[in-house]
Amino acid sequence: ESLRALASSKVIRGVFTTFSGTVMGTACLRDCFEGRELGARVAEAGGAVGLALLAGPLAEGLLLRSRAGGARASYLLLALSGLLGAAAAAGTPESLPREGREALDAAAV
Repeated sequence: ESLRALASSKVIRGVFTTFSGTVMGTACLRDCFEGRELGARVAEAGGAVGLALLAGPLAEGLLLRSRAGGARASYLLLALSGLLGAAAAAGTPESLPREGREALDAAAV
């Protein structure tokens, strides 16, 4: 059962991190580009996401099989990548110009 819980949690983590990053990335691209250039940038981003979806589990598998690796090292690497992602997000300015922003109306949601 422990293996089943581990596999399930990895699938859930993968779904949430992939979709949240994809949605935010697409919104940022839409704020910054239009027309053909937007299409080209979305294609580039899609390629990068696809590569990451392949490379991440492969790197984790290699880490788990290495002598210095193991489950603890795998989770440490995930924590470090999360911290790097949070630091990058914190240092990234809003991509939508101020005049294009709308206030959130919580009652309408």
